[in-house]
Amino acid sequence: MKKGKIIFLFIIALSLIYYIIINHGTYNIFTIKQETIDNISLRFDDNSLTKEDKKTLKRIYDNIIFFGWFIYPEASNILKHYIYGNGNDLEIISRYFFKSAVIKKSLENKQNIELIGPITLRIQDDPRIAYAINGFYIKNKNNVEIFQKIDFAKINDRHTYTTFNILNREIKIPDRLIRTFETDGGCKEFTVRIINTK
Repeated sequence: MKKGKIIFLFIIALSLIYYIIINHGTYNIFTIKQETIDNISLRFDDNSLTKEDKKTLKRIYDNIIFFGWFIYPEASNILKHYIYGNGNDLEIISRYFFKSAVIKKSLENKQNIELIGPITLRIQDDPRIAYAINGFYIKNKNNVEIFQKIDFAKINDRHTYTTFNILNREIKIPDRLIRTFETDGGCKEFTVRIINTK
């Protein structure tokens, strides 16, 4: 293993240990149980979230943004912009996307097609892309660009959820829970544009 990768993994491990120590006894993305998420979802649907529910959801989404940045930086950036951003379009430079087999396959034999999509994929096809965007388009002109309008599940959508595999356990978080942030001015839809480095 390369020295840089070892240092990177060490930093992640230290961050995780520090985070768990300072938040001991509170819910976070590493300690929350599916049953707790399900109960919060029921209160969300009844419009009876408690202050503690809102604090827990904020902590969980902030965890996803912070720790996700190390593994899925594009998804982390998009989630942060959706919750805390001003609704302006977001441009992300990503070498990874343009090296991905998913993108390369989508561009194969389509030199004359100017707009490809919508392209959907499963998490296992390429988690880094699927967690960031899904149902995206590729502008296949001089400078190839991947883009998608970002707007999460609506408040009444009971069918859409995201599965997270964290520390050998699976947590399913209903996407509609993000709408909790609407009351603080969050959840503004925007278009994300992913471009390649020159």
